[in-house]
Amino acid sequence: MLPNELLSAGVQEAIEVDASAAYIEAAKEEAARQNHADRIRFYQGDFLRLASNMPRADIVTLDRMICCYHDMGSLVGLSCTHARKFYGVVLPRETWWLKFGIWIENLFYQVQRNPFRVYVHPMDAVERVIRNHGFIRHFYCHTLVWQVAVYVRETGT
Repeated sequence: MLPNELLSAGVQEAIEVDASAAYIEAAKEEAARQNHADRIRFYQGDFLRLASNMPRADIVTLDRMICCYHDMGSLVGLSCTHARKFYGVVLPRETWWLKFGIWIENLFYQVQRNPFRVYVHPMDAVERVIRNHGFIRHFYCHTLVWQVAVYVRETGT
């Protein structure tokens, strides 16, 4: 889990926000296992609803979160305003086969009457929002499924 990795690399404190109560519980257990529990604050809920009570941070990451959120522009835009220095994202690649797989997955959710949906937001649109908040791309790579990008806030912004 990313906050633990950042803490192990020298970050002093972290905030973990997730809509899933089960994920938060697993994250708390992992933080305790790695002796980071006293350095991470956990919030369960929708970031857009919680953001006004969240402090700004040197590093903000959306790790596989954009694909689970219908309003990419609001999520990315508001989270960018919380990042002082670095901003990172992990999101699915825009391949035809991945889009087809996600369509099947969403069909499964629909049949189950589950409101959850997965999205493949275009990286160009995500990056446009990030750039509009004063960041420039510093790093990019991808795996078969995921793409990872790290941005640095431009000086003077």
